[in-house]
Amino acid sequence: NVVVVSYSTCSIHKEENEMVVASVLGDDVVVSGSWGLSRALPQWKKRGMDHTFDESQMCIRTNPELDNTNGFFLARFERAEPTPGHVHAISEELQSASVKQPEPAIVTKQPTHSKTKNGRKSRPKSWKRGIRP
Repeated sequence: NVVVVSYSTCSIHKEENEMVVASVLGDDVVVSGSWGLSRALPQWKKRGMDHTFDESQMCIRTNPELDNTNGFFLARFERAEPTPGHVHAISEELQSASVKQPEPAIVTKQPTHSKTKNGRKSRPKSWKRGIRP
């Protein structure tokens, strides 16, 4: 029953920050789950890059040159109170989702050393005298 999810990076790049948030906000599961952005740290002056997406001003960021910090970005996703019908629909969707089984591992037999006439193991031809991998 998660209500708030924070997305944070130590980056100044919009591809890792605002564009990720915009992509998440466009996801069907997020939209159908009534998720949206809430204003993170209202007292923070620096906000997300303008014009990246409509709600970018709900995010916060730092600028290393102006704030004497490393890069930092924060988006706060908040879910509206789900209705019982919505919870039931998601539950059914998850139950009907097919789970992909992992493929079995392929085990190959490794070559073994052959034995010489006196019973000792022979060395692979790739070994040079005194040098071993």
